[in-house]
Amino acid sequence: MSRIVTGSYDNTAILWDAETLTIVGVLEGHTKPVRSAAFSPDSSRIATTSNDATAIIWDARTKQQLGTLKGHTNTVRSVAFSPDGSRIVTTSYDETAILWDAATAQQIGKLKGHTKPVIDVAFSPDGSRIATASNDESVILWDARTQQQVGTLKGHASAVWGVAFSPDGKLIITGSTDKTAILWDALTMKPIAQTPT
Repeated sequence: MSRIVTGSYDNTAILWDAETLTIVGVLEGHTKPVRSAAFSPDSSRIATTSNDATAIIWDARTKQQLGTLKGHTNTVRSVAFSPDGSRIVTTSYDETAILWDAATAQQIGKLKGHTKPVIDVAFSPDGSRIATASNDESVILWDARTQQQVGTLKGHASAVWGVAFSPDGKLIITGSTDKTAILWDALTMKPIAQTPT
């Protein structure tokens, strides 16, 4: 079954059948609006984030809670699974990102470097790097193993609200409230192209 998951200001996430567009489950557990949701690579689990400063891991088949990620002090804005499904990273308005063990729901490390809310996050396809996008107009690249910064992408004139790696991991694209997207070389961390304003 192909599925879609959506999060809402009604404090729930809904699981849908992608073919029939019918509801196959409602995930209830957050106490404030659900800001984002993501499937694990094998589609067995779902992670949701919320204004209640937590993320919840769910069994996608039974819709039961598997664990709650508690460590942020403000809205948890986005979430991503590592390519092998063993780790989860969350970002928050508390200006940090946290790396978690997906099996135990225990914190592995905290990524500190942004000076404003962290809005989006992505793992590189090989799982070696994490990219975090922030209202501070930058994207920071992190070593996923050591949690150390490996570089910063600076080129936007306003908040960066989206970041993604290309499937081969060689490129990164960022989107900003400055109404532009920038394409970056993931190795040199230099811009390759930018959409016109």
